[in-house]
Order: sequence, then C-alpha cells, then structure tokens
Amino acid sequence: MPNTSPRVLMSNLLRLVYVSRPTRPVDEAFMEELLSQARTSNQLLGITGVLCSGRGYFVQVLEGQEGTLLTLYARILADTRHEQASLLSIGLAAKRAFSQWSMAYIDGEALSPEIHTRLVSKALVDSDMSEQARLLQTALTTLRRAA
Repeated sequence: MPNTSPRVLMSNLLRLVYVSRPTRPVDEAFMEELLSQARTSNQLLGITGVLCSGRGYFVQVLEGQEGTLLTLYARILADTRHEQASLLSIGLAAKRAFSQWSMAYIDGEALSPEIHTRLVSKALVDSDMSEQARLLQTALTTLRRAA
C-alpha cells in the first residue's frame, strides 16, 4: 500500500540577524578589510548575507547550513572589532534572501533614519524574522538604483 501521508520537507538552511556596535571608528579602510575577509570566508563556507554599518551599529543577516552558520556566529561573537552583539532573530529559511552575495554591504549612513532605526531596534526580536531581510533587500535595491 502506498504511503499517502503528507511529506514534510525539513530545511537546514538557517538565517540569523544580529546587531552590534563597533569597538573603534569605522572608516573606509576598516570596512574594506572586514568585507574582504568576510566575502572570502563566506564563499568558502557557503554563507550568504548582507552587512549594514552606520550610525554606530552593525546589522548583519547571515544565511547558511545550520552547523556551519552557528560555528561562524560563535566566531563572530568572539571578534574584537565589535561588542554588545544582540541576536535579533534566528530560524529556518525555505530559501536564501541574499543568494547572490557572499556578503553584500549597505552603508547605513545612506539609509533613511526610519529604516536604520527599524533595523537596529531590539523590538524586532518579537517580529517576523524576515522583516529585517526585507528591509535590507529594499535598501540594497534603492541604493543600487541611485548609483
């Protein structure tokens, strides 16, 4: 007799979003070095995502296989280039929101104050975890059109 029970597809693709504060002033050289390292590492690990920095904060969305991503996040928490890391959301994802980028970058100074405030607000902890991803996707699209 054929199995007629519904199939449940389980994903081990994880998406996490965190906010932190840089431990030193963030200038162009600092960001170039950070992004170069992140892009190289993320490409090797199969991690995708976006980093937004500005107005005294980092906001980052990372996507990848569960074990790999959690190991990377532990390394990120130990990184002395930032402090006060706060996990805004974490959960399984059906698909990648940033599949084209090993690490996209958004200059937070170029964002509207309203979007920036929503990105770094701890109130997002209880919200839909994809809200931050949608905000960052919208910001990327807007900034690319303006360029």
